[in-house]
Amino acid sequence: MRQTAIAQLTKNMMIIDLMKETGWSRPRALAAVEELEAVGLVHFTPKGDLRLRMVSGGQ
Repeated sequence: MRQTAIAQLTKNMMIIDLMKETGWSRPRALAAVEELEAVGLVHFTPKGDLRLRMVSGGQ
């Protein structure tokens, strides 16, 4: 499904922030975000909201 322009903008902002924080290249940061999307941990809504799925690794 194609993302709306505002959802794409939100995703791009996340990628840019990830690049700044990690020093990764754009392709590497994009791959990381897309992997998170693929497993359902990150979702960009059509309105541009960012939704994160919380997971527990605790005991």
